[in-house]
Amino acid sequence: MNGVRLVRCSIAVTGGVVIGHLVFKLGVLLLHAALTPMFGPPDTWPGTIATPVVLGALLLGLRVAYGLGRRLWPERTFQEIVKAREAAAAD
Repeated sequence: MNGVRLVRCSIAVTGGVVIGHLVFKLGVLLLHAALTPMFGPPDTWPGTIATPVVLGALLLGLRVAYGLGRRLWPERTFQEIVKAREAAAAD
């Protein structure tokens, strides 16, 4: 049980960072590619356009990393807690 918990914890900590970074980079790349034809080359963008692009990609990357970490973190689920209480009350 401890080995499985250690593996899940390791994946949640390292995988969340790596996947969050990849989502951030891909988000910036895709948003820049989508917005370049509308606003011209990125070096002529005003700071008001470049900043929301980076912030949006950052929020998306953080949300994906949080979701992955929350899913893989070795914590008892609500259903497991209820089952344990029911089993204790039945005894």
